[in-house]
Amino acid sequence: MAFKLFKWDPAWFEQADALKHIAPDWETELQKAIVSKPAFVGLTMGCNEDMVTKVRTAIGLTEAGHSIVRTAFNKRWTIIHNNFPDGPSPDGGGRRSHHYIYLKVATQLAYDLGWKLPKPMMRLISPQIKQGMTRSKKDPRSHPQWRRAFEYESEYLNAFYELIERYFFDEEGNPIYDQKKWIRKKNILSDFKSVLNERTLQEADTIITSGKRMGNRKK
Repeated sequence: MAFKLFKWDPAWFEQADALKHIAPDWETELQKAIVSKPAFVGLTMGCNEDMVTKVRTAIGLTEAGHSIVRTAFNKRWTIIHNNFPDGPSPDGGGRRSHHYIYLKVATQLAYDLGWKLPKPMMRLISPQIKQGMTRSKKDPRSHPQWRRAFEYESEYLNAFYELIERYFFDEEGNPIYDQKKWIRKKNILSDFKSVLNERTLQEADTIITSGKRMGNRKK
């Protein structure tokens, strides 16, 4: 999902001059090796972290303005959380934390995904990348990719999950709760249909024959 440059509207604020105070201290922020994910979202939106983490009344946004900002924040945060590699935990110890990311790496990934970034952030993109990089044409995942059950990988489970994600989530990765919008089972088509049917029949046959053998032994 590519995002346009986020534009702030003075009408979103209770006081018109509040718009002057939303920009981050770019010189300080861009010197950091790691940042929190909310802080990075704020940078991509051209604002400081408070604008996306504090309550509406604390930052002077109107109700409508707050709704717009939170919606934009949530969409960007979801993409970052599900596609960007975790950074180190700030408390040391070499542990990774899903709350933090490497600033330069995350900026390059966002650029690769086609995000329009504020001019100060573009300083973190090397000229070689700007000139020679082919931006990704594959949409990032907007929801977590669970491909494991009981710690065992399975191509059949993968096929099953593909069906769920394709027909029971919307384009932004949100569950479709309205059953009327679900595609009926008889209309679901999949490349894995024949494989799944064959696998199911084999397993059913194994269960039945095993049960008969156990019954015979007990007799």
